[in-house]
Amino acid sequence: MASSEHGALPRKDRPRVLLDTNALFLPFTRHFPLEREVTRLVEGAVIEVPQSVRGELDRLVLRGRGYARAARSYAERFPVTPTDLRGDAALETLARDLGAIILTADRELRRRLHAKGMKILFPRGEKHLAFAQGPHPRKERPGRRVPPHPRRSRADRDDD
Repeated sequence: MASSEHGALPRKDRPRVLLDTNALFLPFTRHFPLEREVTRLVEGAVIEVPQSVRGELDRLVLRGRGYARAARSYAERFPVTPTDLRGDAALETLARDLGAIILTADRELRRRLHAKGMKILFPRGEKHLAFAQGPHPRKERPGRRVPPHPRRSRADRDDD
């Protein structure tokens, strides 16, 4: 890959991290070092906010949700990724189309993305993020038995 005069990859060649709405609240609700953690785990990452997330933050500000104004202001630090979709569908489609990583604190979304083989960053403990990539779904072929996903112990589930 080509590099710029300062040795960093051009923005278009750097890994992209898309922020879910709930991720933008972490710095305010948990004093979470979001940018530091993203750059620790994904070197050279470009952090982006999908247009749908900006719209959701605007709606939360209008409803007077706590920390929504701060989260909306924080979101302005990052480039906007255009999309006509809304909600989780926008995040998933953008991540798939762009080869991006999704940062979310939503456990149910994380489980769905993991099952689809997507790359995910999520809060782990008070001040850290963890990286996960789900198994790529196997295609069914006649006569082939697909083994079930390995069970996790209760201890592993409680860490999520």
